Amino acid sequence: MQDNAGDDLSVSASGSFTFATQVARGNSYAVTIKSQPTRPRQVCTVTNGSGTASASVDNVAVTCVTQKLAYVVNNNDGTIWMYSIKADGTLTANSANTAVTGTFPMSLAVDPGGKFLYMLNGSYAYMYTINLDGSLTANGSPNTVTGGFSISIDSSGRFAYMAGGSSLVMDRIDANGQLTANGTLSLSATSHRIALAPSSKFAYISNYGDGTVSAYIINADGTLTANGSPIAAGAFPQPVTVDPSGKFVYVVNGNGANQVSMFTVNTDGTLAANGTVSAGLSWPGAVVVAPDGKSAYIPSGSTILLYAINADGTLTANGTAASVSGPVVIDSSGKFAYITNMSSNSVSTFTINADGTFAPTGTVATGPSPIGFAIAE
Repeated sequence: MQDNAGDDLSVSASGSFTFATQVARGNSYAVTIKSQPTRPRQVCTVTNGSGTASASVDNVAVTCVTQKLAYVVNNNDGTIWMYSIKADGTLTANSANTAVTGTFPMSLAVDPGGKFLYMLNGSYAYMYTINLDGSLTANGSPNTVTGGFSISIDSSGRFAYMAGGSSLVMDRIDANGQLTANGTLSLSATSHRIALAPSSKFAYISNYGDGTVSAYIINADGTLTANGSPIAAGAFPQPVTVDPSGKFVYVVNGNGANQVSMFTVNTDGTLAANGTVSAGLSWPGAVVVAPDGKSAYIPSGSTILLYAINADGTLTANGTAASVSGPVVIDSSGKFAYITNMSSNSVSTFTINADGTFAPTGTVATGPSPIGFAIAE
């Protein structure tokens, strides 16, 4: 906060607050919010914030409301639709703003602070500022990206990585959320996806062309350095997932391979094979791990399969989480799940039961062919 555009004061908990600089009797004061809180994303407002000091001022109040937002990017018309996430996890459409992006978008990401959103369409990376009402404002000109399939942002919110084709684009993220070039990494095989460890120390890239996964060290400047030799996965590896503890990695083998390769992460960030899972899988999608690290979800055929994660990181089949299929996103609380339905132009919302299964709570319409879902919180 600030008083009279200065005298900065950081407040991190409920209670009274006092600025360091005293306002003399008869002089004016004006209390304002200098920057909105992040992690979680909150919107704070000031009441009784200005006036003339005649005695101790004790009626200035600051109210902060936690705000959770969701964004869906639609492949057919290149639009991004916005939603508010209610306390019960269901979605309410924000009709006030619909952002138009480039053609055939492929990936959507929000920075960890919930302030900026990025969309990748294989040729360009589009940047947006998330406004207080959840609407989006274009944040500079799109960056040229060659062959990007996915965009990942590190946990510090300072670096972004776009994988696809035979190269990896590395960008810095400045204080205003804009991307600036941070180098390009040549890859030995056609890459599809990148996943970052929660610690932001290591990264993993699936190599679709030769059936391997490559490990990298994330340097202090955000660039990547190869970390050992690529390790074999199954045929046509695509989505890569690192569990919340950073101890385990899961790679989906696509193109009908119907298999998930499991790995443990060594202390130096390299990978060690940890078996495979294949029973019951049919054209599986990306593995999604619950925030508590106890359950994993894999889209397969017309269902979402549920797995228990054992202490050694292996997966044990645990039935069906939901009788609907599509990419799964779980919020940071681990209480709510969202499934994007490309064929029906909708997003299904769920609460997550104690046993890990999904309980449906509703469906909201999207634009044509939704392909990406991201949460700002």
